[in-house]
Amino acid sequence: MKKHWSLKKENPKLREKLAKTLRVSPITAQLLINRGIENEAEASQFLSSTLFDLPSPYLMKGMDRAVERIKKALEDREKIAIYGDYDVDGVTSTALFYTFMKGLGADVTYYNPDRMKEGYGVNADAVRKLAADGVTLIISGDCGITAVKEVEEARSLGVDFIVTDHHKPPEELPNAVSILNPQLSDCKYPGKGITGVGVVLQSRDRSQARSQGRRILRKGGAQSRRVSGPRRARHGGRLRAANGRKPHFRQRRNKEDGESEAHRRSGA
Repeated sequence: MKKHWSLKKENPKLREKLAKTLRVSPITAQLLINRGIENEAEASQFLSSTLFDLPSPYLMKGMDRAVERIKKALEDREKIAIYGDYDVDGVTSTALFYTFMKGLGADVTYYNPDRMKEGYGVNADAVRKLAADGVTLIISGDCGITAVKEVEEARSLGVDFIVTDHHKPPEELPNAVSILNPQLSDCKYPGKGITGVGVVLQSRDRSQARSQGRRILRKGGAQSRRVSGPRRARHGGRLRAANGRKPHFRQRRNKEDGESEAHRRSGA
């Protein structure tokens, strides 16, 4: 079968302008243009963004329901299973959520299906096995958006399901406690192209904020919390420092790094 490559039209003037302004190669400048990034501000944001430039987790549909269910599981000491796909996105999703839950002291396990024997996605046999092991909450990573029958199987066994996925949703969605997927038609989260582990990262950050809030209250209120680093405030749907500026977390790993930084700032 013959393939036809569709090449984007070059923009030499804009390419040279971006290359000069950003001090990048013409190839990098053209790649930015190909991705719809055509001005200095957008390009700088793309090339030098920080975690504080991520959209707010609050914008993802279903986030609060997912966090509340996770909160309940933690408080009631329920057994939680992270069910991730077998590919890189699924495995990193599993690792990120599993280590996060472990850090909170959760009773948590994980499951990644065998690619050759079980195939892609959630399967009913695995759901039944997890239920038999005492799991009462399954959280998927990079899969689950098409698992209508499997989620119903889980419900019939008394197991709740939270789906985190980034694949295109079908017409019929699973009857889960919550579905976190930026591609849902009514989801306001702007990052429609993020990976499965990106969805997990956002849900982790929201859950972490909620769990930290509970610990602060148990210690006697916000005044008892020691704040390290820039204090964060919400501004325009993004995380910002309290003064409205984006903080920089440049760490000086040794004396030489510190001297180099001072040398650079002096303009020498």
